[in-house]
Amino acid sequence: MLSSISWQQYFLFLGVATILYYLFVWVVYFKSKLPSFSIGGYNGLSMYEEDQPNEVLSTSQHVIDEIKPVFTGKQNKHELVFALQEQLRKYNQWDEPDFRETINAFIAAESKTICSIRLGEDDLRAVWKG
Repeated sequence: MLSSISWQQYFLFLGVATILYYLFVWVVYFKSKLPSFSIGGYNGLSMYEEDQPNEVLSTSQHVIDEIKPVFTGKQNKHELVFALQEQLRKYNQWDEPDFRETINAFIAAESKTICSIRLGEDDLRAVWKG
């Protein structure tokens, strides 16, 4: 049986198998970095789609807990926006769905309730530009 396989066929098979193996390892390792293409409601590249909302929710809760102290003692709108920019600077690059919306809803509610300051859409966008 081995006498019927040429060296060229053997090395071709070895090359293709190696490429497929490393492609599989790369996709599994970098699955979070791959763009997700949705075709007909099926998200083919995202294997753990149901876990993502929990991660976003826990990160949002962490950020909310971190910015809660910012609202105490702020009576000026510009002072509040600047303090929020400073706190949210490290989260500017995170652009997960519903992450900023959750944080913005909390900021708007807390600024209105605690500081009596109404922040509009432009103010909330300015908070993330810092």
